[in-house]
Amino acid sequence: MAAGRGHLGRRQVTQRPVRILLRTFAVLLLLAPLGAAAQDELRGYREALARGDYNAVVAELRPLADAGNAEAQCRLGMLYVEGLGVRPSGALGASWLRRAAEQGHGEAQYQLGRLYLSGNGVPEDRREAIGWLTKAAAAGYEPASRQLRQLGISK
Repeated sequence: MAAGRGHLGRRQVTQRPVRILLRTFAVLLLLAPLGAAAQDELRGYREALARGDYNAVVAELRPLADAGNAEAQCRLGMLYVEGLGVRPSGALGASWLRRAAEQGHGEAQYQLGRLYLSGNGVPEDRREAIGWLTKAAAAGYEPASRQLRQLGISK
């Protein structure tokens, strides 16, 4: 953690390494393998992401997400949650993730469940979180199964 001096001369600790780690994780999620059909539709997204141009990433995803593409909705939601290419907004991120999750997108269900666990952009609600995590696990999304086990729920 980086340290600095506050306005009263007291030593303050910041969360920079954690923030960097979270952003790195978000990028890895965004680079996760896509289905063959989605790969063609999301080619511009992948190219912009490879360049690190998050404004272009958002511009590529937005029309696809608006048209109902669950993969684009999930990835756009995560961009809002992490504040990559857009102003960070847990609420907007949760909204996009919910759209994808309601279409049965396992990763979106998992990420929405995690938002409910943390209260990021949605009210903290363990029951709602477990509901979404259970759906993601049932869809075969392994990280959701691990999360449920960590919560003491075997699925």
